[in-house]
Amino acid sequence: MCDKFLLPIRLTRVHLLVLLLLSSVELVAQNEYVMPIVYVETLGGVEPTCTPIKHSGYKGTTIISDYVRARVVMVQGCDTLFSSPLADDTLGAKIKIRGNTSARKSKKPYKVKLAKKADLLGCEPACKDKEWALLAGDFKEQLKTIVGLQMNKILEMEFCPSWQFCRLSLNGEDKGVYLLVESVKVNTKCRLNVDESGFFAELDAYWWAKDYSIGDGIMRYVVKYPDEDDLTDKQKTYIEGVLNGFTASIPAGSYEDYIDVKSFASWILGHDILGTYDSSGSNLFLVKEDNTAQTKLKMGPLWDFSGICRVTEWANQHKWGQFIKPLFQSSNTAFFNAYSELWRENRETYESSIKEFLRQFEQSDVASVLSSAYGKKDYDEAVNMVNEWFDWRFRWIDNNISSLFYQRIVSRDDFWYDVSGRRYVEPKTNVLYVRENKKMLVKP
Repeated sequence: MCDKFLLPIRLTRVHLLVLLLLSSVELVAQNEYVMPIVYVETLGGVEPTCTPIKHSGYKGTTIISDYVRARVVMVQGCDTLFSSPLADDTLGAKIKIRGNTSARKSKKPYKVKLAKKADLLGCEPACKDKEWALLAGDFKEQLKTIVGLQMNKILEMEFCPSWQFCRLSLNGEDKGVYLLVESVKVNTKCRLNVDESGFFAELDAYWWAKDYSIGDGIMRYVVKYPDEDDLTDKQKTYIEGVLNGFTASIPAGSYEDYIDVKSFASWILGHDILGTYDSSGSNLFLVKEDNTAQTKLKMGPLWDFSGICRVTEWANQHKWGQFIKPLFQSSNTAFFNAYSELWRENRETYESSIKEFLRQFEQSDVASVLSSAYGKKDYDEAVNMVNEWFDWRFRWIDNNISSLFYQRIVSRDDFWYDVSGRRYVEPKTNVLYVRENKKMLVKP
């Protein structure tokens, strides 16, 4: 044991016992990799808590959780990766429970907010920020999370949150393996690139727990940036104009004036590949980088993957999404064409990239540690499940993508449409078409 390990934090006998336990778990089978440990000591040892809240008129339960002042130290082996101040009334950080459904499980997810920006993941280039997420779950949930986060990179989304497996010790108690992840928030240097004139909003099923929301219906927009307390009447008018204008533009067929079509198509294609069950709680983020006419609404990153690898049809956003279904059904086929083109041009890359990611992960040192921490049986079951999903899913989309167009067309004319939505007076042979709401294979 390194003396250097004892410097960052005031360790009690309980802490030392936890440290010995964690070290023995990680240094197994001559594996040299040591998983980072995040130590959190709250002021007075107060445990973060949360209160579930419901709305009488809407489904779902969210939580209220207050921050608790804390000291945070992150170490790996003998190296101190981060340490908040030793002597400070604020202790350099605060922590609270995050999430909705996940917050009510025994293994709680947490949000950590530092007093000063820091790069907890050692990113290249460095990403310094105050806010970080500690995501809980069993190994299957965590594996699905890193696969979903990787899908952001494969789809070339503008912000792809970085992550790291770690162990969490809270007030001397080992809480198990967590995922330390970059939070989805505005940071012009390394997260969402939004200046002071733009905004970042979420289409939220739990809007009723906020003081301010935009729209009507079961899901409404909640502004995440600027902060609700800082919003001026002028900013509210501008944001409401953009979001309500976008909603009205879909049936009018003029949505290209409001959105970056490729960004929206990439987002739903990612959920289709992942087979996402959750539609109203799948963290649907919209970003407008500034208030100029040149910038359009873009989708934020895919986030929250507890419900992936589950739906054997199209992702549930097609059924219940606030604007996904209307975009597919719009008389303006730009969105559908962008979706089809992404699949047609990148389908092989998507499949090879996700399978290569899984292959590299399975061969990594951290995978061996996770197999020991969770048990080989649970580890193997999760890995096999995810691999089998993608073996099947890409074939399924190949065989069913034409049905998206078939469902979209509400036509009473005599034209022929190919599966990309192009219209023909005379059909070519050996091609699958849609005509008068029927799929037809034209033979010579």
